[in-house]
Amino acid sequence: MNITEHNTLELNNVLSYRGKITPRTMPEVIENMNLFIRSEHANKKGPVVTATYGMELENGDPVADVEILIPMDKKINSSSEYSYKPIFKLCDAVKLRHCGAPEQLQSSADELMGYIHSNHLQPITTGYNIAVSPSESSSDLIVDMYVGVSRNVL
Repeated sequence: MNITEHNTLELNNVLSYRGKITPRTMPEVIENMNLFIRSEHANKKGPVVTATYGMELENGDPVADVEILIPMDKKINSSSEYSYKPIFKLCDAVKLRHCGAPEQLQSSADELMGYIHSNHLQPITTGYNIAVSPSESSSDLIVDMYVGVSRNVL
Protein backbone atom coordinates (compact mmCIF):
# COMPACT_ATOMS: atom_id res chain seq x y z
CA MET A 1 0.00 0.00 0.00
CA ASN A 2 1.28 3.42 -0.95
CA ILE A 3 0.89 6.23 1.60
CA THR A 4 1.57 9.84 0.59
CA GLU A 5 1.43 13.16 2.45
CA HIS A 6 0.48 16.72 1.45
CA ASN A 7 -2.51 15.70 -0.67
CA THR A 8 -5.51 17.89 -1.49
CA LEU A 9 -9.00 16.61 -2.16
CA GLU A 10 -11.10 19.30 -3.84
CA LEU A 11 -14.67 19.02 -5.13
CA ASN A 12 -16.88 21.71 -6.65
CA ASN A 13 -20.68 22.04 -6.68
CA VAL A 14 -21.17 19.26 -4.16
CA LEU A 15 -24.44 17.64 -3.11
CA SER A 16 -24.11 16.43 0.48
CA TYR A 17 -26.16 13.97 2.49
CA ARG A 18 -25.51 13.46 6.22
CA GLY A 19 -27.40 10.86 8.19
CA LYS A 20 -27.50 7.47 9.85
CA ILE A 21 -27.85 4.55 7.47
CA THR A 22 -27.13 0.84 7.34
CA PRO A 23 -24.53 -0.54 4.94
CA ARG A 24 -27.37 -2.23 3.02
CA THR A 25 -29.15 1.09 2.39
CA MET A 26 -26.10 3.05 1.19
CA PRO A 27 -26.59 2.16 -2.52
CA GLU A 28 -30.24 3.28 -2.28
CA VAL A 29 -29.26 6.59 -0.67
CA ILE A 30 -26.68 7.24 -3.40
CA GLU A 31 -29.19 6.34 -6.12
CA ASN A 32 -31.74 8.75 -4.58
CA MET A 33 -29.08 11.47 -4.59
CA ASN A 34 -28.40 10.78 -8.28
CA LEU A 35 -32.13 11.02 -9.01
CA PHE A 36 -32.27 14.35 -7.17
CA ILE A 37 -29.30 15.65 -9.16
CA ARG A 38 -31.01 14.73 -12.43
CA SER A 39 -34.29 16.29 -11.25
CA GLU A 40 -32.34 19.55 -10.82
CA HIS A 41 -31.06 19.26 -14.43
CA ALA A 42 -27.51 18.72 -13.21
CA ASN A 43 -25.05 15.91 -13.82
CA LYS A 44 -22.71 14.00 -11.58
CA LYS A 45 -19.13 15.15 -12.23
CA GLY A 46 -16.66 12.91 -10.48
CA PRO A 47 -16.60 10.07 -8.00
CA VAL A 48 -18.77 9.67 -4.90
CA VAL A 49 -16.93 10.48 -1.66
CA THR A 50 -18.00 8.95 1.65
CA ALA A 51 -17.04 9.71 5.23
CA THR A 52 -18.03 7.74 8.31
CA TYR A 53 -18.27 9.68 11.56
CA GLY A 54 -19.36 6.82 13.81
CA MET A 55 -20.90 3.37 14.04
CA GLU A 56 -23.46 1.96 16.45
CA LEU A 57 -25.76 -1.01 16.74
CA GLU A 58 -29.52 -0.64 16.51
CA ASN A 59 -31.52 -3.82 17.06
CA GLY A 60 -28.36 -5.82 16.38
CA ASP A 61 -27.72 -4.14 13.01
CA PRO A 62 -24.78 -1.79 12.31
CA VAL A 63 -25.81 1.80 11.65
CA ALA A 64 -23.26 4.33 10.38
CA ASP A 65 -23.30 8.12 10.75
CA VAL A 66 -22.14 9.02 7.25
CA GLU A 67 -21.70 11.90 4.88
CA ILE A 68 -21.99 11.25 1.16
CA LEU A 69 -20.61 13.86 -1.25
CA ILE A 70 -21.33 13.92 -4.98
CA PRO A 71 -19.69 16.60 -7.17
CA MET A 72 -21.88 18.05 -9.92
CA ASP A 73 -21.46 20.12 -13.05
CA LYS A 74 -23.42 23.12 -11.75
CA LYS A 75 -24.91 24.84 -8.72
CA ILE A 76 -28.27 23.61 -7.43
CA ASN A 77 -30.48 24.54 -4.50
CA SER A 78 -30.38 22.66 -1.21
CA SER A 79 -33.40 20.65 -0.16
CA SER A 80 -34.72 19.40 3.16
CA GLU A 81 -32.74 16.18 2.66
CA TYR A 82 -29.58 17.39 0.89
CA SER A 83 -27.32 20.38 1.25
CA TYR A 84 -25.35 22.14 -1.45
CA LYS A 85 -21.68 23.00 -0.90
CA PRO A 86 -20.07 25.26 -3.53
CA ILE A 87 -16.67 23.80 -2.65
CA PHE A 88 -15.29 21.00 -0.52
CA LYS A 89 -11.55 21.22 0.05
CA LEU A 90 -9.45 18.98 2.26
CA CYS A 91 -5.85 20.23 2.44
CA ASP A 92 -2.69 18.59 3.74
CA ALA A 93 -4.19 15.12 3.85
CA VAL A 94 -2.44 11.81 4.20
CA LYS A 95 -3.64 9.43 1.50
CA LEU A 96 -3.58 5.66 1.20
CA ARG A 97 -4.63 3.70 -1.89
CA HIS A 98 -6.29 0.41 -0.96
CA CYS A 99 -6.12 -2.25 -3.67
CA GLY A 100 -7.76 -5.53 -2.79
CA ALA A 101 -10.70 -7.16 -1.15
CA PRO A 102 -13.42 -5.02 0.48
CA GLU A 103 -12.98 -7.09 3.65
CA GLN A 104 -9.48 -5.60 3.98
CA LEU A 105 -10.63 -1.95 3.98
CA GLN A 106 -10.53 -1.75 7.79
CA SER A 107 -6.99 -3.13 7.79
CA SER A 108 -5.97 -0.41 5.31
CA ALA A 109 -7.66 2.27 7.43
CA ASP A 110 -5.78 0.96 10.48
CA GLU A 111 -2.52 1.09 8.50
CA LEU A 112 -3.22 4.71 7.51
CA MET A 113 -3.93 5.72 11.11
CA GLY A 114 -0.80 3.87 12.26
CA TYR A 115 1.26 5.84 9.74
CA ILE A 116 -0.27 9.12 10.94
CA HIS A 117 0.53 8.37 14.57
CA SER A 118 4.02 6.95 13.96
CA ASN A 119 4.91 10.10 12.02
CA HIS A 120 3.63 12.33 14.83
CA LEU A 121 0.84 13.84 12.74
CA GLN A 122 -2.44 14.93 14.30
CA PRO A 123 -5.61 13.73 12.50
CA ILE A 124 -8.13 16.57 12.28
CA THR A 125 -10.78 14.98 10.04
CA THR A 126 -12.49 11.68 9.68
CA GLY A 127 -11.46 9.51 6.75
CA TYR A 128 -12.83 10.41 3.33
CA ASN A 129 -13.07 7.48 0.90
CA ILE A 130 -13.29 7.51 -2.89
CA ALA A 131 -14.01 4.31 -4.78
CA VAL A 132 -11.59 4.70 -7.69
CA SER A 133 -12.57 1.39 -9.23
CA PRO A 134 -15.78 -0.37 -8.26
CA SER A 135 -15.39 -3.97 -7.21
CA GLU A 136 -16.44 -6.39 -9.90
CA SER A 137 -14.99 -9.29 -7.96
CA SER A 138 -14.12 -9.85 -4.35
CA SER A 139 -10.47 -8.92 -4.78
CA ASP A 140 -10.11 -5.89 -7.06
CA LEU A 141 -11.53 -2.92 -5.16
CA ILE A 142 -9.48 0.29 -5.38
CA VAL A 143 -10.27 2.99 -2.78
CA ASP A 144 -8.37 6.18 -2.00
CA MET A 145 -8.54 7.08 1.70
CA TYR A 146 -7.79 10.63 2.85
CA VAL A 147 -7.36 11.94 6.41
CA GLY A 148 -6.67 15.62 7.03
CA VAL A 149 -3.78 16.24 9.42
CA SER A 150 -2.29 19.10 11.34
CA ARG A 151 1.43 19.51 11.81
CA ASN A 152 0.95 21.85 14.74
CA VAL A 153 2.80 20.95 17.93
CA LEU A 154 0.86 22.39 20.84
